[in-house]
Amino acid sequence: MKIGGSVITHKELEFSPNGEAIKRLAGELSASLALGRLLIVHGGGSFGHPVASRYSLKSGFSSGAPATALIEVEEAMKALNALVVEEFLRAGLPVFAVQSFVVFKAKGGEVSALNAEIFSRLLSFGLIPVCYGSLVLDDELGYTIVSGDDMAVKLAVELGARSLVFVSDVEGVYDRDPKIYEGARLLKEVSLSRDRPEFGEVRDVTGGIGNKLKKAGPAVEAGIDVRVVSGVVPGRLSSALKGEDVGTKLIP
Repeated sequence: MKIGGSVITHKELEFSPNGEAIKRLAGELSASLALGRLLIVHGGGSFGHPVASRYSLKSGFSSGAPATALIEVEEAMKALNALVVEEFLRAGLPVFAVQSFVVFKAKGGEVSALNAEIFSRLLSFGLIPVCYGSLVLDDELGYTIVSGDDMAVKLAVELGARSLVFVSDVEGVYDRDPKIYEGARLLKEVSLSRDRPEFGEVRDVTGGIGNKLKKAGPAVEAGIDVRVVSGVVPGRLSSALKGEDVGTKLIP
């Protein structure tokens, strides 16, 4: 499961967690524990994105950013991760924080490798690994920012997941950006090969909903049930985890 930064933070205010949303999601996940093993990736929202954008860290060494910028973005993401993990533990979830920097690697800005054994071992212990989109080493760029979306897809494919749920701040994928167009229509299914919905402006360094659709292909092709659902409407996440037809299902 990938939880969007726009759900667990107030993206318009730097370093502002949405504690109410984190607590509610923790409750929904806790009630769904018996459904199977779970792995969580979360986004950066108002913690990681402002720092990464300010220094153009996605472009690596060519950004000319000072080395201290790398510390800033990683410390911001570790702080958000700690808040999420703390709330989830309070809800009785056996979560285990995993630092993304040491388990993922990139090449040319794209995830190229991960240490899948760390996640599979934690899952075998009955734990729920929780990592986050952030800074990783890059064989070509030196370093880069990799989104939680990309990490979630890579993990789902490598570990043979049954389902992959993207938890967003909207109900799913629309024919037009619902934050701009009042008459935007929710699409119950989106074909990655046929459909070309409009997504509006890219509002953060990792690409928003457009990135999900571009990068979800390998998971869909692997036969994984991939959905985009609301993390804002109470009950949507628990319904998705039960396999109910909510949000938008991505198909080949």
